[in-house]
Amino acid sequence: MSGKLAVLQQFCVESGMVINQSKTKFMVVRGANAFSNKTFTVAVCESYTYLGSMFTDVGKGETMIKLHLEAKQAHIMEIISFVSKMQISLAGSKMFSKLRSPILCRCETWLGTILKLLEPAYRILIKVWLGVRPNRAIDLCLLELDTPSLVTRVKAAQKQFVPRLLCQRECIDDIIMQTWNNCVEVQTKGAKYIIHLMNTVDVIQEDVYNAPGNLC
Repeated sequence: MSGKLAVLQQFCVESGMVINQSKTKFMVVRGANAFSNKTFTVAVCESYTYLGSMFTDVGKGETMIKLHLEAKQAHIMEIISFVSKMQISLAGSKMFSKLRSPILCRCETWLGTILKLLEPAYRILIKVWLGVRPNRAIDLCLLELDTPSLVTRVKAAQKQFVPRLLCQRECIDDIIMQTWNNCVEVQTKGAKYIIHLMNTVDVIQEDVYNAPGNLC
């Protein structure tokens, strides 16, 4: 870390740039203290959002889902309020998909994450949208709205996104491919999940993921 920080400082000196310490932080999965030398201090951040995907220093997908749900809570309440004011059933998968999109923003990065924290909110949205009783079976609601379950939709997005990402970076020597190759070599849980996903999961008959950002 000290060597990399020295390189950064030397680059700034040579190019006439100044490091903004208030905007310079680093995150280490499963904890770390702030790093400093004689002239510069790099603070630690507990979470970071990159292109809509949230990462945390805890290293657990469930923590990421929890923070994501908290961030989207206002959007969920807006939908419930909108439907309540209309006082009619708005059954229609296309419009529902547009309003639901922010909740599933960057769901392709939830690899191997248990989605039980997000399931209740997803089910509430569907039932409120259809104007049915809270105790109605979710399977019937999904059928009526002609929309897949949360797990099916997330896995479909992942199945389309991951192979595309690996294909784009196959000939590039970067940290993503290095990490992927290392995970495959030692057969981590994440690597096993992705390989299993690409080999066995059927994509639903809907274009749920055309390009990065479409779910946002």
